Amino acid sequence: MSQDYKTYSVNQIAKISDKQNADRIVIYEKGLLKAGLVFTTNYFGGTTNILHVGFYALSVGWSSYTESGYKSNFLGESSGHKYTSNDIKEWFDSQIKNLELSEQHCIQGTLF
Repeated sequence: MSQDYKTYSVNQIAKISDKQNADRIVIYEKGLLKAGLVFTTNYFGGTTNILHVGFYALSVGWSSYTESGYKSNFLGESSGHKYTSNDIKEWFDSQIKNLELSEQHCIQGTLF
């Protein structure tokens, strides 16, 4: 894990979401790993309708996905589909399915 790796609180993610006029925040949990996914359907404003998912680590253990605790994901243009929390979770599952995520750091943090 990089020294610059950062974990966020739900409150910090909510503030970021407000600044970005995000459509929704999805809390993603996989075992002891937790993350906030900030979903925005019109990230740049105007008429572009670019879909964006910002990943914010709520726990350590995501270093095979991001070295910093944050990752920006652009998904292309919106088709007008109304995305649900489950849609976003399914998309994220597909992004991490081949990664070796480590819960060891989470477990060590709870032992001390």
